[in-house]
Amino acid sequence: MIRKVLVLLVVLGVAALLPLATASGRGDKGVVAANSATVRTARCHEWVRMDSTHRNAMVAGMRIFFMGHVDQPGTMIGQGLPNDLALRLFDGYCKPAYADNFRLYRIYGDAAAFHPAPNR
Repeated sequence: MIRKVLVLLVVLGVAALLPLATASGRGDKGVVAANSATVRTARCHEWVRMDSTHRNAMVAGMRIFFMGHVDQPGTMIGQGLPNDLALRLFDGYCKPAYADNFRLYRIYGDAAAFHPAPNR
């Protein structure tokens, strides 16, 4: 459990630092803001503006978060999605303009609930 939390923190830390390294001289604040979104805060608005590196980091962070231990003895883990499926899921859900404020963690969690669990 502690290892998964540390991995999640590393993924989120890298995702938070990448905008500083990739910010363009044009001052494109929308892309920088999108690339600094976290698993907890990301919306479709940010998803459509993220570059592929940050999208992959976001999906990896979602998987780590949702596949954490869900019981007291630590024998059961949550349900997650394969990364390629999660990328397609977010691309599809976030395409329409009305989806700007949809939270990515809600989309992911709802879809993961219907994906076969690895330990059941």
